[in-house]
Amino acid sequence: MKYILFDLESTCWEKGSDDRQASEIIEIGAVVLDEIYNVLDTFHSFIRPTISPVLSEYSLTLNNIKQEEVNTAPIFSTVFMRFENWIFNYKENGQTTLIAWSPSDKRTLQNDISRKLSEKVVKRFFDEFRYFDLQKKFAEKIGKPKKQYSIVKALKTFGLEYNGISHKALNDVINMVEILKRIKY
Repeated sequence: MKYILFDLESTCWEKGSDDRQASEIIEIGAVVLDEIYNVLDTFHSFIRPTISPVLSEYSLTLNNIKQEEVNTAPIFSTVFMRFENWIFNYKENGQTTLIAWSPSDKRTLQNDISRKLSEKVVKRFFDEFRYFDLQKKFAEKIGKPKKQYSIVKALKTFGLEYNGISHKALNDVINMVEILKRIKY
């Protein structure tokens, strides 16, 4: 049994901004865990945006990403191919679960794969794995299934502090591991 937790950071704009464009992934972080939640490997990459190559001030601040980090990063198709190869190295037939914090990361990944690669790749990738939303499982576990929580707030319910800078994809994933350990999915 393997768990693959992933987190994405995307281009974004303040509500009501006239500059708003289609969102695209600019950072991906992931970890592979064994059945007792030991970290086996990590993956991280920035991604150069192509729809809006210059990040908004809001995006730079929220995501704690520097413009230079995305300017020098590979484009989505290159990073996704590396990510897919990395993830498939850990795939076990019927025994691998993809985990994200909310449905938005899965949807964002599906959208970028569809827009920048193809629907066929979306189907191939997501048909290979079971998937669950850790935020939803956490809310169910604490008896508040309709409520949404940030990773920071979820950690606090267990008396834990967020480790690192939030909205950094790999940091978010490493903190998600601590939540997963406590809900024992």
